[in-house]
Amino acid sequence: DELIANHGLDINNLYVIGFSLGAHAAANAGKHHGGRINTIIALDPAGPLFSAGQSDAVAPTDGLYVETIMTNAGLLGINVPLGQANFYANGGRTQPGCGIDISGNCAHSRAP
Repeated sequence: DELIANHGLDINNLYVIGFSLGAHAAANAGKHHGGRINTIIALDPAGPLFSAGQSDAVAPTDGLYVETIMTNAGLLGINVPLGQANFYANGGRTQPGCGIDISGNCAHSRAP
């Protein structure tokens, strides 16, 4: 609000990118501004403690354009489409070069 009110930030030109919990934070910034932020890109939005439709989770109405890129859907990332466009890198669950990734941390960290 400070940047908009005092420094002339035009949210129609604003792109917000967030990874994991930051993806939901980016979405909440969009919610706060009535879905008027130009673009929100959610990189493997955090799955633990979040679900689709939850008031503080990424939703397609959070910005004029909301895109998700999933790299560890179903473990550390949410396993359902949350944006207007949803991309599942290499199927969205495991990532090349991660080997045995029991915790999912390697695949999740490939998003940014």
